[in-house]
Amino acid sequence: RWHRETNMPHDDNDGPEFDIDPAILERAEMAISALGDGYRDTVRDKADDMTRLIDTLAAGTADDTGARDALFRHGHELAGQGGTFGFAPLSDIGRSLCDFIDTRNGKVSSDDVAVFRAHVAAASQVVNREMPGADSTDTLLSDLRELVRRHMA
Repeated sequence: RWHRETNMPHDDNDGPEFDIDPAILERAEMAISALGDGYRDTVRDKADDMTRLIDTLAAGTADDTGARDALFRHGHELAGQGGTFGFAPLSDIGRSLCDFIDTRNGKVSSDDVAVFRAHVAAASQVVNREMPGADSTDTLLSDLRELVRRHMA
């Protein structure tokens, strides 16, 4: 039994209640899990697109602002969607990328490109599960934060 307004377990003194069929909850969890598998492919495609944008920025052959904005949008999407699909570290990586891009002004430097590439590599490692265990994830995120810190100084 669940409270209608708080969506928390119902206490007899809580007010209105509703019943949730456990089978419905199980189906919903399975559907979200299945989406997570598809999301892995989405992130791989996003990483490929981000790499193309970074290559364009590195070559200096396009409008930095447009490519940088597109890269920011990808980071923002990772930040917003990662945890939903079971890839919480992607949210941290996406936020870090957006925060870094927000600090950059003017022409993209080779250091900026290196930081952009590190974010894409980190996202790829997470989604390809190349990092067993929480310690590896924590180390990856810590290393990424340190890289950003050094380049923002």
